[in-house]
Amino acid sequence: MLPLTGLLVIGVYIDASANQFSHRLPSPCALVINPNNKPDHRSQSLRKWYNVNRSNTLTDVMVMAGQLITVSLARCRQVSCDERWQITRSYTPSDSLLWVPELAPSPRLFNQFINRWKDQDPQMWWPLYKEQFVRELEQEEKKSALRRLWKKLKAGKSIALVCFCPDASICHRSLVAEFMRHYGIEAFEYEPPSQHEVADDPYVTTLF
Repeated sequence: MLPLTGLLVIGVYIDASANQFSHRLPSPCALVINPNNKPDHRSQSLRKWYNVNRSNTLTDVMVMAGQLITVSLARCRQVSCDERWQITRSYTPSDSLLWVPELAPSPRLFNQFINRWKDQDPQMWWPLYKEQFVRELEQEEKKSALRRLWKKLKAGKSIALVCFCPDASICHRSLVAEFMRHYGIEAFEYEPPSQHEVADDPYVTTLF
């Protein structure tokens, strides 16, 4: 039996030894807060529990301190975090979004996508796009933005990278997240709960 290291306080579990995870929060909500960042098998189980018991609330995901999440613009309001960075070429001013065009593809790469690849099979163009964008990350402007992102995450900020693309697997936001993983950042793509999962959620009544 593992020693009890956490407290249960009005539906919020504060664990002093478990790893940091925040995926889709069930109702009542359970959060794991970890000041030591040490791995613990209980947090793995809790993460799986989140994946099974997701609630269809206004905010489906709360991102924990130091975590990075990627999400489409259409779904970004379902993510609760400290900052939302819109990493696109174009931008409509918004109080909830910080525009960071330095992490968008270059005008040349963006126009290449629009004019040549947009309606083509991704298997034909995505490897070329990925290669060119990763090369662009070596530019000082982009490296400066990446350093700023890394410093904020390491300081405990939770940040969402937002783009127009509905499919992250063929979006540059996934490449930025992949880059940050190489520097010790936990990053994941937001996945909304399916209607089937919502219907099966036993926690249909919230505490508040």
